[in-house]
Amino acid sequence: MSDRKFDRHGNEYRVAELRDGQRLVWSQFDDSLQFVAESELYDEPPRGKVDAEIASRRVILKELNLAIRARRDALNAFKEDSEAVKTRLKQHEALKHLDALLSGGITHYVSQHYDWQPPKITAIADARCEYNRDGLKLLTLFGNSKGNLSFGLNKYCDGAGSNATVIPCVARVDAIVLVHKIFATHVQNALDPEHKAKPAREWLAAAEDWNIVLDDKYALAIEEREALEKRKQITDLKAKLRTLEAESTT
Repeated sequence: MSDRKFDRHGNEYRVAELRDGQRLVWSQFDDSLQFVAESELYDEPPRGKVDAEIASRRVILKELNLAIRARRDALNAFKEDSEAVKTRLKQHEALKHLDALLSGGITHYVSQHYDWQPPKITAIADARCEYNRDGLKLLTLFGNSKGNLSFGLNKYCDGAGSNATVIPCVARVDAIVLVHKIFATHVQNALDPEHKAKPAREWLAAAEDWNIVLDDKYALAIEEREALEKRKQITDLKAKLRTLEAESTT
């Protein structure tokens, strides 16, 4: 038997001895002695087997490449869908911090019970249910057929009681910025004769608490409105007085 053997890759060895089903061989490739199973040694370089194995590996590689391409296409499609969803979410102020809300990242909220009342900032930790201090008040997302969305915070954790319109924020500084925006919008609307919003001392006092400087026209508009209301009251009282005088003479 020839002392020349080959492995399945075509590497040549010199056989030294047989031990426990393995042959101690000397590799001409890296000039080393090593044990190789006798079943893995061949008298001739197994070209056909190597070629068949290479062809099989190429088929597997092609399938892997196709699978990788399919996964990459699916990932790109997912990214496009995610961006589209993010774009739609950004169109609604109420959904701006939806992910933070779901992950517990909301720290404060800005609330307004009515449009004519100044906004308030409350820490989420302080939004406790009155009859269950271990439970938070229920925060609910409302929507209508026009696609308008808003959050409402109920008085109790089970959803009972009145609710106030709120906007969740991820930090107190974000809530303060939002309060400033609400004040700016209110002042603009209150100074518009065509708008239903009216200037009020309640907003003026709240602005001082928040160190917000309002347009001088706002305070002037309050004085003019109060003067108009007083003149109307005087006119109404005079009318009632005349009516009483007329009734007393008959």
